[in-house]
Amino acid sequence: MSTASPAGRNLTRGLPWVLVGNVLYMLSAALLTLVLPRIISVADYGLWQLYQLYVMYFGYVTFGYTDGVYLRLGGRRWADMPGPRLSAGLIRLFLMDLAACIGLAAWVWASAPEQQRAVILLLAGLGALFYVPRTLVTVILQIAGRARAFALGTVVERLVTFIGVGGALLVGVREVIVFIVFDALGKAMGLVIAVLIARGVFLTRPDLSWQATREFLADCGAGMFVLVSNLAAALITFVVRWAVEDHWGIEMFAQVSLAFQFTTMFMVLVNSVSISVYPQLSNLDRTHYAGAYAALRSRFVTPLVLMLGLYFPLAWVLRQWLPNYSQAIFFLALLFPLSVYETKSRGLSVVFLKVMRRERLMALINVVCLGLAVIGTWWTVYLWGSVTAAVFLIAVVSAVRSIASEVLINRLIRVPILADTLTELLVCAVFLAVVATGGTPVGLLAVYATLGLYGYVHRDALPGSGSRRRGRHVAG
Repeated sequence: MSTASPAGRNLTRGLPWVLVGNVLYMLSAALLTLVLPRIISVADYGLWQLYQLYVMYFGYVTFGYTDGVYLRLGGRRWADMPGPRLSAGLIRLFLMDLAACIGLAAWVWASAPEQQRAVILLLAGLGALFYVPRTLVTVILQIAGRARAFALGTVVERLVTFIGVGGALLVGVREVIVFIVFDALGKAMGLVIAVLIARGVFLTRPDLSWQATREFLADCGAGMFVLVSNLAAALITFVVRWAVEDHWGIEMFAQVSLAFQFTTMFMVLVNSVSISVYPQLSNLDRTHYAGAYAALRSRFVTPLVLMLGLYFPLAWVLRQWLPNYSQAIFFLALLFPLSVYETKSRGLSVVFLKVMRRERLMALINVVCLGLAVIGTWWTVYLWGSVTAAVFLIAVVSAVRSIASEVLINRLIRVPILADTLTELLVCAVFLAVVATGGTPVGLLAVYATLGLYGYVHRDALPGSGSRRRGRHVAG
């Protein structure tokens, strides 16, 4: 009979290949994030980030299908995948997204926004047209444990974008629309490669029968609350960034977006880890949920809390490299604790709530937090007029959402979280207080002393340590 600690170790056994693909994604994204703002103007970088923002939110036009497949097929082996049904689902999803893309084009033509923004909107819709169907292929590969194939698809997509943008920069091209075209091409190539990798499932004869259509609709229905939940969580940052661009213009939007870009790279990694863990949790006995949650929480959250100490040397390097983005570097400090809470929320709480089929409660939490973000944005941006307060609002709402999800997890599986939650809040509070006071030598000493004490208390959760702390969690 399995115990909690082996369960925790087994849950992370399949992660290396997932991490490889996403680390390469992060490296390419980091290079673009660090090089583009240095070479192009702040306004042009703002347009590039505006495109990235549109693509990310257009990527939620899945009609719940991808999330439904993720929930209903979690834990299945590759040989057990219903190829004809999934092949037909991929076609239907592509056609539905194509209809949405045509609708977007009609809206752009009717509303006639400024020409450059109109082109950005259309290219974002085109990129999402290729990106959304690819998420279905990616989910199937990860559910079946084919992390190596998933990593290959991710690497190809990022290489096309990186080589295209890098080549354009080397020959002296500075037009942001050219960079956007290469990004859309990368997404198209990513879809083609992903389908070829998973051809045993997605290139089979599609099942277009009425029964398959009913299954497609059932998948959409099953994933709808997850889609609403994910979209609400994503809109929390969208509301603030849109308001910043609306109130202060594209250059301030560029400053805020650069800070978000660094945190987003961590979130991509966390999301991939959660998708990899879900199928294994689906096959885990409910009596082991508390032990698995404690093991995963310690393993992922503790290193991220300690990474707060990287901000100060990173900020110094960024100030030398990107002197025009001093505000972005300050905003990054406000958002750095975001990675801690988003890790707990996306990588742990959300996964466990999905396994226990509590999508409605998850959606409720995220919708309520979205409401808080909308009210807070209206107050901080349009009444108070403080961009700093608006950015800080994101970190606060993310912390509220993460803690609320963990409280729900505690009620469902009785895993102790109070001591760790209070400790993490204390560490983040010390970090933000020192940033607010300008990072004096005494303040830096306080931050690193606090992190050192935190690391010592949680030393059993660090790589290479024993499992004594996980045992204490389970016992509690």
